[in-house]
Amino acid sequence: MSVIKKVHLKGIPFNILPETLLLAINMSPIGGDERNGSNFRKKVVIIDENVAELCDKILQNLSNTIDKDDLLDEFDIIPCESKLNQSPVIHDLTSHKVALESWCVPYLFKHSYHQFLWICRKSRKTSSTSSSSSTIQSSNSGPRRDSGNIASAKREKELSRKLSCLSESERISKGLLLSRALIIINPELTLAWNYRRDFFHPSSLEALEKEQRFVSLVMSRKPKCPEGFTYRKWLIKKALQKSLVEPSRIQDFISQEIDMIEQPIRSYSTNYHAWSYRFWLLELVLTYDKTVVSKDQKEIMLDRELQKSNTWIKSNVSDYSGCHYRQKLLDCMLNFCSDGIPLLLKELDENEKRIFIFEGHESLWHHRRTVILLSINHLKKCKDNNGSNAPLSSEEYGGLEALEKTFQDKESDLVQQIESKNYNDTENECSQLNFKLCQAHVKWMERRLKWDLTKSVHLEV
Repeated sequence: MSVIKKVHLKGIPFNILPETLLLAINMSPIGGDERNGSNFRKKVVIIDENVAELCDKILQNLSNTIDKDDLLDEFDIIPCESKLNQSPVIHDLTSHKVALESWCVPYLFKHSYHQFLWICRKSRKTSSTSSSSSTIQSSNSGPRRDSGNIASAKREKELSRKLSCLSESERISKGLLLSRALIIINPELTLAWNYRRDFFHPSSLEALEKEQRFVSLVMSRKPKCPEGFTYRKWLIKKALQKSLVEPSRIQDFISQEIDMIEQPIRSYSTNYHAWSYRFWLLELVLTYDKTVVSKDQKEIMLDRELQKSNTWIKSNVSDYSGCHYRQKLLDCMLNFCSDGIPLLLKELDENEKRIFIFEGHESLWHHRRTVILLSINHLKKCKDNNGSNAPLSSEEYGGLEALEKTFQDKESDLVQQIESKNYNDTENECSQLNFKLCQAHVKWMERRLKWDLTKSVHLEV
């Protein structure tokens, strides 16, 4: 015989059947892929009125918590069983953290998702914003044979009766509320992000910054969410298109957004999406006319990012995403500096120190190759212009050809030092690995740059 479990929320009791709990956990669409036709209809979990009332209260409580605390910086789902007379929304005002107890997540997600699909079907723009609309419509076709489908039809009829009385503006507000709950639980739900693109229209910079803080809250739990970074790009473009930011504050606005990206980068070190978005923001500033952002301001911003990336690489030598970001910064810096050769030589010197301190890290060698290619391409560009744009340091080294020979000699010295250390420290595994990486580096220079370093060193390749 089935036993009824009694749950209370702030003194309001209601009954939940264990079978309903099992369905909510096992058939939740959070990670499911079967969303076509009748298969998707069978995945719909029937939630009775009592559970729906509970979910509405949790949804409103979560929304109020996010709205009233503008300093929220972290969200998570805490494994926890249901408690009597206590809300599952945990909010710490002191540290500005918010969390959901795990027992309510299947109920809240399923209830919100069911209402959200109904609102999407009624929204005129759904078909153009998400490919899921055809799936939603096809789920209505076909006979309803089993009792589950009949009960689901009754539930949908009741839901339609409740939501159809809403005006268009109320329905949009309800959809934005539901989409926020769905995103914070499952940020990979593209349909919810698309709905916010269609119906979230910031009228002021304050409203847009509030939306940015919400996305940062989502990324505190899922720092490598590509949908979140795509949405952030859309927000930035929206702010600039609507002129929500004054031209004199554009640089500060972008710099503030770059600082917000520090959190997902620290949370997930090899976060390629975060580094790519960071460079997109930097490129956005560099493309502005000098009347909006001056050349000096652009150089200061580039220099600041170079310093930050240098600090990051010192602590994360294996993270090639940070190295790749720095390579793009160096390439941009060559376009702004009158003489970029000292910058590139200094970069090679810093890289050489790290190669000996952090032995056996392949990312350092790949970074070195890219810096060498940047240097050679920069010198070739100067040669193609008949020396008219030759760097000032070329005179110090005796011309462009002598400068290229300087880069080649620098690599030859590095190879000799590693070869010498390998002979003197044959039992060190890191030194042996560094030696093998150096061999691969010599082969790369011979194949790509036609530099034959085997004539000047005794390294067997």
